Amino acid sequence: MSVGGSGALRRHLAEMGLVVGKKVTVVQPASKLSGMVIFFKVSD
Repeated sequence: MSVGGSGALRRHLAEMGLVVGKKVTVVQPASKLSGMVIFFKVSD
């Protein structure tokens, strides 16, 4: 999956149903070739 920009990423995650009721934190490593890590935290 290749998504450009945080807005596009959130939109894509929302389409997959991963954003509703959750806080999304995206961490982009120094090396852009390695992609990124996404953390999901379920809301209380």
